[in-house]
Amino acid sequence: MFIEDIEKKVVEICEAEGIFQEKMKPHENFLFALKVTYPPGHPHPNHLVVVVPKNKQYISIELATKISPQHLDAFKKLEEQTGTSLIPLFFYLLRNMLLNRNLFYQFNANNYSYVFSEHIYFDGLTMNSFYQAIRKIYYASVSAQITINDVASGKFKGIRMPSKMEDTEESQGSPEDLFYS
Repeated sequence: MFIEDIEKKVVEICEAEGIFQEKMKPHENFLFALKVTYPPGHPHPNHLVVVVPKNKQYISIELATKISPQHLDAFKKLEEQTGTSLIPLFFYLLRNMLLNRNLFYQFNANNYSYVFSEHIYFDGLTMNSFYQAIRKIYYASVSAQITINDVASGKFKGIRMPSKMEDTEESQGSPEDLFYS
């Protein structure tokens, strides 16, 4: 399949379910990029991007987000009460959840942001595989929101972080960037 065929197929899949928003401006790192929203018709849908990175044979469905100022304030208040930083705890719990869901992820603890994604190789791209990936990302974002609310509410008070996270070959993130930058 040529990249134009892949782009056309993805746009058709997205339009069929009413989640296509727009094509994004060309970017040096992507063969194409699209904005989509999910779930369709929801008053507050997730905003995702679908990209094909250059020199890759897959599409990547990605969701990027940042810890809200309200949650950061709640973390800081609890930190003052407990003497324990909750931001590393949140990223630790988030990492474990994303690994359990077999999703790729990137954290930027300095900016309190994270991205998670799912890849579909061109030879497996169907409407079913596309929507399984979209739902996987969506439910991971719901789980992340539940986790951040639990941490911000103090549900995890008294839990101690491991003194050092061990990175494994299966890990797709960098704990050093998260905890030691």
